[in-house]
Amino acid sequence: MNSFPKNNPISIFDSFLVRKLRENANHCSISLVQSGLIFGLLSVGMFVTELQAQQTLSPLLPSSFIKTSASADKTASSTTPEGTTTSGVEATDPDAEELSLVPRGVELKRFSFADVGPVVAAVISPDGKYLLTGSDKIAWLWDTARAEDIGTFEGHEGLVLCVAFSPDGTHVLTGSADGTACLWETETSKLVQTFGERGSNFSVTSVDFSPDGKKIVTASDDKTACVWDVATGKVLLKLEGHTDWVFTARFSPDGKTVATGSQDATIRLWDAETGKELKVFKRYIHPVYAIAFSPDGKFLVSGGENGIIRLWNLETGRGVSRFRGCRMAVRSVAFSPDGKQILSGCEDGTARLWDVETGGEVRRFRGYPFDMDSVNAVGFLSAGTTFFTGSGDGVARFWQ
Repeated sequence: MNSFPKNNPISIFDSFLVRKLRENANHCSISLVQSGLIFGLLSVGMFVTELQAQQTLSPLLPSSFIKTSASADKTASSTTPEGTTTSGVEATDPDAEELSLVPRGVELKRFSFADVGPVVAAVISPDGKYLLTGSDKIAWLWDTARAEDIGTFEGHEGLVLCVAFSPDGTHVLTGSADGTACLWETETSKLVQTFGERGSNFSVTSVDFSPDGKKIVTASDDKTACVWDVATGKVLLKLEGHTDWVFTARFSPDGKTVATGSQDATIRLWDAETGKELKVFKRYIHPVYAIAFSPDGKFLVSGGENGIIRLWNLETGRGVSRFRGCRMAVRSVAFSPDGKQILSGCEDGTARLWDVETGGEVRRFRGYPFDMDSVNAVGFLSAGTTFFTGSGDGVARFWQ
């Protein structure tokens, strides 16, 4: 297993580059030059000499995500004292002084067991009864009341990178580094539909359902996003315009538009019926990893490599405000059900709750003592007072 230097973490999507080089070094060297991603070779140059000697890649993750079986057992059995306050922060924590000014969230429960692997994606069911997580090549279904795994969705040949529930909760959607998205029955784990083809040398980096559940949208590192018909499995629209990998794609609450975020440092808004590009948001100079619509569909929140969270007015296309504080890249964002708060997950091992109106940090969530690694997924339960995170230490958590 590779050992990534602690002082130079490689992101999940940077690791895609390593995977592609290892799978087919000659082919990928050409595609890198053609797509303008030659800079990626510099960030993984230390591994190039190993490519001929190693045939497989340990799971597309930074070293801080990769657990030995011993550390996995420790994570699964460890507990967090309820009511831990900022006064309990150890002096070795670089955020200790700052944390004294920000209330710390209380961990309610954990979803984990040994060797499950890093939680790359997570989502809560519409009724709050289930949690779906993606780890390694498997998606796991958890009972939220008992914090127990009750089923798996298996069949992908690559890492599961993204997951989603259908609006009625009867189906789940998974996207993988094998180039496909798969639709499954929630209760039986039966595979219903496959979107895309394996062996395409591209990954499905994001999946989402339309509000009526009749369509899905997928994002890919082939620089495109696609809208699919759920019933037939056929492509309805191919959204082309980004000049680099597309990391995230989301339907608007009314289903009329799709938003995408990309390595090319832009966010684009598309007509979900025609595929026409409606707006381009260009204020970023760094890759955009995560986006989310506000419940009323008037705003969009985004997070990216520079650690800054931005709020956008979709009517004007202008940035409304910025939320600063994350020390590393922002990997996930979500709006509260009432639209008054934003939750972010960062590579610095924290999830942070923000007040939309004031821009202030309301609460911070961090593993105990400091073990969450990159927070790759965040979200609210329906009531809006309980939150979930999924992180690189192989644990999904509920917080208050």
